[in-house]
Amino acid sequence: MIRNLSVKTVVLVTSWSHMPRALFLALFYLLVSSVKVYPFPADNAPSDWWRERIFRREYLKFWGSLGRVALATIGIERQIP
Repeated sequence: MIRNLSVKTVVLVTSWSHMPRALFLALFYLLVSSVKVYPFPADNAPSDWWRERIFRREYLKFWGSLGRVALATIGIERQIP
């Protein structure tokens, strides 16, 4: 959708806990385009962010996203109805 808009830059705004996965996926899917992605967290990470439950959950989701990207690169994609 972003490539179809013919934009040059995109501002990615999301929570600190979602940012690593969202940025990875945005950069991956825009890899062959000239679109620049600028991340801006909507909130600040706590000083002990690695202890947060949401961090651990997002960490697992990040690895799941890597698996989905790997499957998509070899032609296996989940069908979305």
